[in-house]
Amino acid sequence: MGYQGVFSAGPMIDDRKAVLCLIWNLNTLYLLSTALVVMDRTDSLSRYSKALTVWYSDTESSHVTQTHMIRKLLILLLSTVLLSGCTILRTKSGPDAAIKSEQAVSAPDDPLMAEMYHIMVAEIAGMRGALKISTAYYEKAVLNTANPDVAKRATKVAIFTRNYDRALKAAERWVSLAPDDMDARQSVAILYIRTGQLDRALPALEYVVRKAKGGVKQGFSVIMALLAREKDRQGALTIMGHLLTVFDQQPGAFIAYARLALEAGKLDVARTSVERALHLKPDAISAIILKASVRANQGEAEQAIADLKNAIQRYPKSLELRLSLGRNLIEMRRYEKAISEFEKVLKLAPADPDILYSIALLSKEVKRLDAAERYLKAVLATGKRKNQAYYFLARIEAERKRYTKAIKWYKKVKAGQYLLDAQLSIPTLMIRQGDLAGAKTRFKDLRARNSKLAVRTYIAESDALRETDRLQMSYQVLELGLEEEPDNTDLLYAHALAAERIGRIDVLERDLLQVIDKEPKYAHAWNALGYTLADRTDRLDEAMRYIKRALELSPDEPAILDSMGWVNYRMGNLTEALKYLRQANKKLKDPEVSAHLGEVLWVTGEEAEAKKVWERALNEQPDSRILQDAMDRFVK
Repeated sequence: MGYQGVFSAGPMIDDRKAVLCLIWNLNTLYLLSTALVVMDRTDSLSRYSKALTVWYSDTESSHVTQTHMIRKLLILLLSTVLLSGCTILRTKSGPDAAIKSEQAVSAPDDPLMAEMYHIMVAEIAGMRGALKISTAYYEKAVLNTANPDVAKRATKVAIFTRNYDRALKAAERWVSLAPDDMDARQSVAILYIRTGQLDRALPALEYVVRKAKGGVKQGFSVIMALLAREKDRQGALTIMGHLLTVFDQQPGAFIAYARLALEAGKLDVARTSVERALHLKPDAISAIILKASVRANQGEAEQAIADLKNAIQRYPKSLELRLSLGRNLIEMRRYEKAISEFEKVLKLAPADPDILYSIALLSKEVKRLDAAERYLKAVLATGKRKNQAYYFLARIEAERKRYTKAIKWYKKVKAGQYLLDAQLSIPTLMIRQGDLAGAKTRFKDLRARNSKLAVRTYIAESDALRETDRLQMSYQVLELGLEEEPDNTDLLYAHALAAERIGRIDVLERDLLQVIDKEPKYAHAWNALGYTLADRTDRLDEAMRYIKRALELSPDEPAILDSMGWVNYRMGNLTEALKYLRQANKKLKDPEVSAHLGEVLWVTGEEAEAKKVWERALNEQPDSRILQDAMDRFVK
């Protein structure tokens, strides 16, 4: 989120008569209202409102709204606050000159007016992107304020600008004004950590633990959540380790420490700590689940599953245990068993939208489309997750090739994470229906409504045309995109691949070299260039150099491992080829990888294994042309 998200403009106010020499833009009136809200000056608002009612009685009708009265009030207050500064602000250099330094304009002498003045300048500076000035003026506002809301706002603004020293001063003032405010206490604790004052952070964190509303157990949950957000994972772990010495008989302390250790990749430390928690409290469900997670990360997935099943036998009504078992089964790709566990959970919570949604997605994953549809409609009946349910109902209908029904569901998606994908999917399906003109118009409308979507819409339109074998049209769409965004690397990359599909290897090479020149660490560009040269030309030494560079940049990427296997195969290095292709096939179940592995196995005399690889891949991708072509060439 940029500074605009913190310092967002408010509603415009039209009446500027009393303050024309003071107001730089209409937002200034809103900024004063922000100051009043932050300072909670409702007493002043009430007092001035009564006076203004009399003042305007002769000129305003009896139906004047409260909003209109407040607008007049803001004009009066703004005049009072900044009258002394009017001459100073009337400069040749314009309004921005007033906030170019922290001491540009003197504040009024009256303490209350000075406080309001500092808040206003801070907000104006923030809206204009002068974040250093904003934090400086909020620091001035905090010095003598008696209002904790002002100190809170100053703290949040300084944290956003990463000025942790100023944030700490504001947070300490916040705590002094509102000692029972746990948000203030938590902010101070974290800021002590960020400013390297660990000796002061520990008692502050200890206070949060002891005073948490839910007791010490809840306190450690809060501390764990706070520390988990810190970028310095080792530092957070060290702090938590010190707290363990104070709370060495609290299982929650060891659970929190184990979670942080797991996130920091310290698996043995996490295992030891969670086992200590279970020693103190053997029936701690959260510790049982955490231990299973640690074991799974240590490569002991089967033992983790067994631990969870044993725990479920002891606590059969525990939703958390069954959900954890289901999630672990998903991680192991045992989707059918995961569905079975989630269905047991559903019996304990039959109308839970999250559980219904999880089962729906799992059912879709294993191609149980009727069950997935039933569960998604049950989600809709709860009134929750509606946009997500609409989106996946559309995906189900698209998978069934019922494109008209799919489009109807996509049109129901109005918000959320899938909105853009739903909007792009509608013209994509129109292309599959053969309505090219309608799809083109819809893609164009999306670009017109939001120019930031231009690149993505061009690529989506090109992909949709490619999927229906309209390869030349797919290429031409990206040509249009590059006319608008000639230096966009995503468009250049997509254009290169589209060029290869119509036999323009020269264009592919030109585009990918341009991408590499702009983004030297773009591993997929190196890989695509190397693979294409290996597959479509005899420039194998050159191809090997490109693929080696890609592998250096991304050593575990399955597509690059596949390319390395393929270039070795083309060079006659069959042993090396098999090594890389097996690695790629293990990491990624992709028809092209399977086709390559099967071909090399067949050539090396492993015909039975080659058939198994191809047949297994065909079961998952029955319409794969590349798999079918590979089998047709070798299996007679």
